[in-house]
Amino acid sequence: MRRAAFLVLLTLTALSTTRLASAAEVYNETTSGDLSGDGLNPTQLSVSLGSNTLTATSVAGDREYYRFTVPAGQQLNALVVVSTSATRSFVGMQQGPQVTVSPTSGSPAGLLGWSHFGSLEAGTASADILPRMAASFTPPLFSPPLPAGTYAFWSQETSGTPATYTFDFQIAAVPPAPRAPVPPAFTGVLALGLLGLGMWRVKRRSHAAA
Repeated sequence: MRRAAFLVLLTLTALSTTRLASAAEVYNETTSGDLSGDGLNPTQLSVSLGSNTLTATSVAGDREYYRFTVPAGQQLNALVVVSTSATRSFVGMQQGPQVTVSPTSGSPAGLLGWSHFGSLEAGTASADILPRMAASFTPPLFSPPLPAGTYAFWSQETSGTPATYTFDFQIAAVPPAPRAPVPPAFTGVLALGLLGLGMWRVKRRSHAAA
């Protein structure tokens, strides 16, 4: 009994350690300094499987640009607004290593998707806003999850009051492709074959008994 309890405790400890290992703070402006303000040279981040958090503080006019590469065999499942003191902040995303869209153009054309978030934006607190970003264009330019590749982000607060936010970029392994269903015709042939094999065995036993 004690051995079984010990094994259960060991398993739970291993699972807890795995969960902790899968969560990482990839950037925090408090300790790492300001993110790049140049869309053509975003701050390079390194992400891995699990949660990848970024914490930054912005105010109107303070644009923040960063980028990362989702490795082959993995995908970006979610962009969660873990916390924010913003009333209405902005985040946009462009495919590739740069954000080439002008912040003063007044048009999001060129972005892959974008969204506002904050207290004035219902449904964004502690929520995955990747679907909102996809829905920012009609028709959508992507459908979550995002596949392997390089993506550049641009985020900023829209008011004159500094706002702090934490994003969680959740990376997961691409699930294996489902097995192709067996065609009904093949299933029927297989059933007839098994039936014929059964009848042959019965006849063989009958002959052997005779």
